[in-house]
Amino acid sequence: MVPIYYINSDTRRDRRSLMEAALKRAGLDATRIDTIRPERVAAMLARRGWWRNAFHRLDEDTLLITLSHALVLDYIARTDAPWSLVL
Repeated sequence: MVPIYYINSDTRRDRRSLMEAALKRAGLDATRIDTIRPERVAAMLARRGWWRNAFHRLDEDTLLITLSHALVLDYIARTDAPWSLVL
């Protein structure tokens, strides 16, 4: 089966419930990935060798969304799956 991931903030339990209900109706199993929080940004950028200046044109929300998607790509890269689905 194709690995499925979805990004969801711990603070948005309502959205998590909606996503899990939709996945269940579709007969799919997915892995939930928590969103990146502002306090994790500096460490994540440093670990990747990126610099905040590279993202100076992005507002904080856009930066957090971008990094959350990068985190999902890290999960995918550590699998043997030839492809994955991110919701």
